[in-house]
Amino acid sequence: MSRNVVHVCKDVAHGPLSYRDLTSGGRGVTGSEQSMLYAARAQARQGHRVVCYLPTDTPGLAEGVELLDIRSAWPLLRRVDSADVVVSWCTADPLRMAPSNALRIYNIQINDFLLNGFGYEQYVDVFVCVSQAHRDHLWTEDGHPGSDAVVEIIPNGVELERFQSPKKTVPGRCVYTSSPDRGLHWLLAIWPEIRMAFPYTELHIFYEVQKWLDNAVLLNSEIGNRARYVVRRVNELQGHGVVMRGPMSPIELAGELLQADLFLYPCDPIRFTEGFSCATLEACAAGAVPVITDADALGEIYGKSGAVVVPRGSGRRWVDDYLEAVLGIFGEERESRRSSLREFAAQFGWDVVANRWAEVVMKHVKP
Repeated sequence: MSRNVVHVCKDVAHGPLSYRDLTSGGRGVTGSEQSMLYAARAQARQGHRVVCYLPTDTPGLAEGVELLDIRSAWPLLRRVDSADVVVSWCTADPLRMAPSNALRIYNIQINDFLLNGFGYEQYVDVFVCVSQAHRDHLWTEDGHPGSDAVVEIIPNGVELERFQSPKKTVPGRCVYTSSPDRGLHWLLAIWPEIRMAFPYTELHIFYEVQKWLDNAVLLNSEIGNRARYVVRRVNELQGHGVVMRGPMSPIELAGELLQADLFLYPCDPIRFTEGFSCATLEACAAGAVPVITDADALGEIYGKSGAVVVPRGSGRRWVDDYLEAVLGIFGEERESRRSSLREFAAQFGWDVVANRWAEVVMKHVKP
């Protein structure tokens, strides 16, 4: 059955976005913004009438999705009023204007409770989390918007088409693509030992570290301490296999991941931040073998993917275990792992995830 579906992303991280930014992976586009469009595009392929509202200077229709500027309030009110389903990303505030007969879904992000507070649960019919760990964290550690809240698990997806281009793996090329505060400091601390054991290895870091430092020092002291250490350590290790690549569009990054041997992510967040890890999923799709920890949702999502998952304990011991795992994987035949990783990632193609969205809508849609 065809439905009128409206997606709303009230705020974006880097100013107005175009459809091309979202589909080609323009620099600065966040995972939430791309996830919204990929889900909408897959829903349009299923025959639904889909509108996406977000800040944009180039509204229009593409691939079955109508992209409209959320800063034009009257069109938003009109379209939401006629919607069967309204999905709000990153904030529940737009759901206040949705009609009561529409299914109102809040795709909640990790820090939304902290940033937005409470008081909006009366406007939400269904909360969507990306993992069970994500759900458990929000409803136990950050509090909850009501014990009777309806919560569904819909995972993030991956644009599999980006990872179809055949590229030859560069032996020993390791990549780090996540936020630096989630474990890059540990990786840089043990890198000399990895390099000593395997002198041909390189660590390519895809992040604008200096810009992150400028922002991080304004945050809590632990993030600031990690930021200062990372920048100092990067400067010390350039010329010793550490290569700063800076930020790239997702399309460019996919090409780099296809050439990577290992995806190194000793995830050790200061607080719960990894509800899913799209970066790890993209590495799986590319066949770059992840060596990760079981922090937050990583063990739940990737424990049976073919990734190497190191239990994260207290103290420094787990870092030694992580180093041992990295050294050990270099001694293995890795092609069979790459095949398993790609098969795992195929379960999270956006058309598959869209089917899960359809199940949730059918389950909860109002007469």
